[in-house]
Amino acid sequence: MPPFAHSHSPRPSPTTWSFPPGHVFRIDGHDFAHVASDALMLRMRSLDTGIVQTLPQTAFDRLVGEDRVDPRIPENDPSRQSLIIDLPDALTLSDLPEKERNTLIAYTELCRRVVEKHKKKELPYTRTALRKALPAIMAEVNDELSLDASARAYGGANRSSKVDKTRRLAARTSRQILVVPAPSTVLGYIAILEATGWDPMQLRDRRSRRRSPRGPNLADPRALEIMTAWRDAYLDRSRPTAKTLYRLMKGGPDFEGATDIVGGTRPSRSRRTRLPHERVAKLPTFFAENELRAKTGLPPLTPPSLSTFERDIRKLPEYDKVLARYGPSKARRDFKVAGRHELAMRPGELVGYDSWRIQSLSKLLPRKAFDGLSADVRTAVEKLRLSLTLGIDAATRVVVGVRLSLDPNADTTVRALRMAFVDKTEIARAAGCVSTWAHMCSVSTFAMDGGPENIAGIVQAGIRDVGSQVAYGKAGVPDERGWLEAVFRTTDIQLLPLFQGRTFSGVNAKGEIKPEQVANLVIPVLQPALIRYLVDVYNNQPHSGLGGRTPNDAWIEASRLYGVQPPPSRARLRAAFGMTFERRIQNTGISLVGLEFANDEVAEIRRLVGQEKVEVRLDVDNLDEISARAKRPGSPWVTVPCRTALGKVSLEDWFDAATHIRRQHADVSALRESVVQTALADIRNLGIRSALDAGIGPSTMTRDQIEEEAAKLFRQFRIVPAEERGRTLDFRSDADSVDDMASIDAAEVQAPTSTSKDEPMPTTRRGRRTFSIKTGDDA
Repeated sequence: MPPFAHSHSPRPSPTTWSFPPGHVFRIDGHDFAHVASDALMLRMRSLDTGIVQTLPQTAFDRLVGEDRVDPRIPENDPSRQSLIIDLPDALTLSDLPEKERNTLIAYTELCRRVVEKHKKKELPYTRTALRKALPAIMAEVNDELSLDASARAYGGANRSSKVDKTRRLAARTSRQILVVPAPSTVLGYIAILEATGWDPMQLRDRRSRRRSPRGPNLADPRALEIMTAWRDAYLDRSRPTAKTLYRLMKGGPDFEGATDIVGGTRPSRSRRTRLPHERVAKLPTFFAENELRAKTGLPPLTPPSLSTFERDIRKLPEYDKVLARYGPSKARRDFKVAGRHELAMRPGELVGYDSWRIQSLSKLLPRKAFDGLSADVRTAVEKLRLSLTLGIDAATRVVVGVRLSLDPNADTTVRALRMAFVDKTEIARAAGCVSTWAHMCSVSTFAMDGGPENIAGIVQAGIRDVGSQVAYGKAGVPDERGWLEAVFRTTDIQLLPLFQGRTFSGVNAKGEIKPEQVANLVIPVLQPALIRYLVDVYNNQPHSGLGGRTPNDAWIEASRLYGVQPPPSRARLRAAFGMTFERRIQNTGISLVGLEFANDEVAEIRRLVGQEKVEVRLDVDNLDEISARAKRPGSPWVTVPCRTALGKVSLEDWFDAATHIRRQHADVSALRESVVQTALADIRNLGIRSALDAGIGPSTMTRDQIEEEAAKLFRQFRIVPAEERGRTLDFRSDADSVDDMASIDAAEVQAPTSTSKDEPMPTTRRGRRTFSIKTGDDA
């Protein structure tokens, strides 16, 4: 029986897992190709042996829950496979250097805005129009992508201070300014992005990997300008042929003298082609240009060949050619949408994310913090309007991600996106929900608006690294994503009237009510209420967009009909959405936030890189493992466990535990694992942190804040396994009070009065060397 064989006591599984035909996924390091699947079984073919195996959906669901299935979404993308063959130095966007990654994302955003303006008929795809518009669009992209995201989180557009202005000025002075590409380059980028699902990595320069690079056909820019003008003349209702335009473009004594066009035709030709007189008469020709260059002593221009001119015409969009040569009616008939389904069919095919300013004032402090304060002081306490970031599955309308924030930023979006790939039952249980929140899957496309928090580099890199695509909606057109905007209106109608301090949507709706005087909703109350409403109410009430079905029922039905792709592994999620740090590998492993991570693979990396720094990815919601890799092209990510068995502990829990220990024993520099485990248990029991707060709370720490907090907490502080040290502070009731108050170093240096031959001699450490302490009997 294989190691992932199913048991004979299956349990009901509401999710039906499935893959596209021929999709290659991995189970316990073995590759399998998907054959077929239904509500009960999943058939797959082993690529090692070629044997077709059948696995029940319940067994496959158990493998997904145990994180033994890797769907390998990016590896099954044909365009990404071709790119990896040409450029194997980087497999994902996160593997690229920061400068190159930011350049690709900026050019992708530039192309997206050009396409959006073209669809609104504000910017035609012409050389003159693009040359005028590209500098302004590129300046907007440079400004938005370079603005510090942390500065937006503390103030945003509604609040301004001297600190915010200083951060913005520092961000602008240190930003990376990108050059404006040529119009033809932008059009080429747009064609590549539209053909590959808007993958920024497809814009990488592959010419260095080609064996015989081909130079440009026209080396002189003036020759290219003349050919481009005659190519645009092909887009005319007179429908001229490419050969006729080519002969006119070259020019000559016969053509230059016969500029009189009668009735739109040239009478000197036996084959008469209709051409507009005004347009052709103003176009330059190579013959006339060479005559002018000869008078000034410049070398003549070489006209392109007929095949080059025809190839340039073929590059024009087919829709533009039909529209210009035959009219809009034929263009609509030839390019009409024959048929399309509404939004999505299977769970995870399209997931939309959007942010909404909650129309209710909230307080940061709990009610007990106001005990003993006067009424004036209570009124003066600042009340805030939080922002709610929601993720909705388009096919089933199930809420798959939620996050509260003071102001939306890139870190908020990253943590909200990650929730779509993980089981959220623990968060629901912490809020007191009755229903489960186990909706997780691989997402094909994320639909978001073009806000700064959504187009940031870490957001786009994380989405691409898990094998998903991103579709940005048009700015100022919220009705195109009405299925997502309707969730906020439903929440405003059903949930917020239960609390005081509503701000309403406008002055007319608010009336004479002053919400700041009656607001009593605190964030510790808003969080569980919001989760309880979304999980128990919204996911279980009939939805008009689903024909009266509930989102939970729609998820079960759609998963049985179309299947659900399993989510990426925890290691891939950590590499995609985790925070990046750089560390040197020490003798004890990788030291990060006061913890040590080590295994045999880290030792191999150290033999390879020596004292060079390695890249480390940290999941702030789970410190049990990290991902690390050498800073070498093509180096893979490896999973490194923590030497201290903390379990699934978040970064907030760990910082609170360290602070708790520091308050009680500031002079202690090393503690046993049991001490740390006791502190973590006390922190959880006291409710300082919980799964609910770690799941949606508004306190999102940036990488710089984590580095600063770790430097203060863990200076001369480390955890020592119990089997490696002698007596330490165990916080036991039966321990000797004198020993408990003594320092660890003193307890270690003190030698026992007698030592048995079977007992190992006590040791002490000085620097990096270890010395044995001999007793009087051994001397």
